Amino acid sequence: MLLPKEKPFLKGLNSYYLNLEKLAEHLQGEIGSGCIHGKAVSREILIYFDESEIIRCLLQENKKKAQSFSDLAVISEIFLQSSFIVNIYYLDPNAIFFWGHMQPFQRAKSALKSSEIPLPDLIFRLRQKNFSGFIDVKITNKPDSGLLFFHEGARIGGSYSWAKGGMSKSDENYNILLSRVQAGEGSFTFGSYIKENTSVEAKQTPARSTVKKAEPRVVNPVSSELRPALEELLFFFIQTMQEKGEKNPVKLLNEYIQSQLDTYPYLDPFMGYFEYSRGTVKFSSDAPKEKIVRAIIVCAWALVRAYHAEGNFKAKISTMRNKSVLESRNIAIEL
Repeated sequence: MLLPKEKPFLKGLNSYYLNLEKLAEHLQGEIGSGCIHGKAVSREILIYFDESEIIRCLLQENKKKAQSFSDLAVISEIFLQSSFIVNIYYLDPNAIFFWGHMQPFQRAKSALKSSEIPLPDLIFRLRQKNFSGFIDVKITNKPDSGLLFFHEGARIGGSYSWAKGGMSKSDENYNILLSRVQAGEGSFTFGSYIKENTSVEAKQTPARSTVKKAEPRVVNPVSSELRPALEELLFFFIQTMQEKGEKNPVKLLNEYIQSQLDTYPYLDPFMGYFEYSRGTVKFSSDAPKEKIVRAIIVCAWALVRAYHAEGNFKAKISTMRNKSVLESRNIAIEL
């Protein structure tokens, strides 16, 4: 679950001593608006409230999709079934509307580091991609942190560990976060909002969804002599995998790359450094091109070995016309 970064109004309460309905009523009178977060061994609950009503309740059980409820009925029963540690957060009226109606989201599996891409550069890329979601920013070895929220590429506010209210639109707080990231090291984790009607549309119009053009990952691609060399190697990779019965080698490669982003974060689509589509490679002007090529070759070989096709792949890439381009940069093509 996503929680405000501000310090809790109350923390460390034990559900054994609490009546959830009376607690919510008391908080509505004392702080007005906010959220109640409860964490047990295998489940979490989150209750958003304002002065007059319960806005939304969320239940997250291990390895299950979060459920949403409009009142306390279900959550109250669950509250009695497990032992929760409870924290209370104050959210000002502007923030409670935002948090209480936040869209479902999906977190990225891996984090980026500020040493790999500065925060302003990352935000610039997200603006180009009309990104809607948030960046969870953590300062390495320090308690400082922040959440930056975006709507269609625009930064609309943030929640900061040193601020109040849950949704600051102040540039001052953003600049504080930026300076603390620049003074040390930070990590960035993404959360992308999920459109609730996406799955329905996909089921109703499968033909349309299959031909819908994907948004480009690389904006203003630049030429590079590494590009035709990598395209040629990937062409042989696709041939090799197809001969082993794999129907969609590119999809398989992309899925494997996603599993390796902890090792190769510059391959993350959010970085906008690299794209491979319809046999064409694209690099951005600031892409670490040699690192990307080496990483793609490693990933391709991992899949080739998984399919026991090493001999076939090795024979094909030995005929590469652009092999010297890679060799001149000490990029091995046989691993």
